[in-house]
Amino acid sequence: FRFKVITSENYEDRLPVVLRDRTTPVQVPEVIGEAKLRSYQIKAIEAFLKPNDILSYFSILRMATGSGKSIISAAIAKLLNVKTLFLVRGRALKDQTYGVYKLIFDNEDVGKIDAANWEPSKFTIASVDTLASRLKGEDSDEVKAFLSTIDFVISDEAHTATSQTFMNVLNCITAPVRLGLSGTPLKKEEEKDLLLEAFCGPISHDVPASLLQDEGHLSRATLTNVVIDQPRLDGLDYIAAKDILIINICIGYISSSLSSPEEALPAVDPISRTTFLKDKVFFLLFFLFFCL
Repeated sequence: FRFKVITSENYEDRLPVVLRDRTTPVQVPEVIGEAKLRSYQIKAIEAFLKPNDILSYFSILRMATGSGKSIISAAIAKLLNVKTLFLVRGRALKDQTYGVYKLIFDNEDVGKIDAANWEPSKFTIASVDTLASRLKGEDSDEVKAFLSTIDFVISDEAHTATSQTFMNVLNCITAPVRLGLSGTPLKKEEEKDLLLEAFCGPISHDVPASLLQDEGHLSRATLTNVVIDQPRLDGLDYIAAKDILIINICIGYISSSLSSPEEALPAVDPISRTTFLKDKVFFLLFFLFFCL
């Protein structure tokens, strides 16, 4: 069936200048700021900026981990050159994104909002949780006034945008240009997926992990299942079971699977060699600890 999206009267006037002439596509350069864009990143940017018959510049880019979602969003923000808000959860991701934007924008016009900082700017990296908390506080009017000025909003980890905290913030934003970023945007729950599309739009482009692997940007993982059925652990306490099952058997298996054990392992005493192996298979030991 066909449907029509109803927009506000001043929708076209609020679009960034570079997007108002829909007959002329936005040119995406190979280098933006200090970043050289990869070919798939350029294609993703072009897909987002391509006009369509329903609602342009309002969609989700499904990008695998390691594809450079922050760089893509910063490149789009620089091309549009309007007041931009990047919504993110978690301190580590916020700081990482802030660093990327400072690189793209050459340390100018980039602000951040978190529990310790209120520094809105033309391009702002903000903690969703901080904004949601401030919306409930005494300075809610100031926060709402700031959010009302945003022309381009980016929802990082868009699959979380349907949480109440995220929605409380997005409901205060009337930006005509909206971008969602996620490796796994759809939850296969009809209500949640419809809400996500309402806030971030449909998926307009897909960059799977397989593409990154084919181009050499992402390593291929090899998983090996090892069935351990001996020795039987009947009657052993936790410490004894851990030493036998994890320390001895796992280290022995890793040692025997190396192509050239004497070359691959440090030529030192047995204790140091065992420590070396433990470090190399830490993820396996961690998993097995939880299985006991």
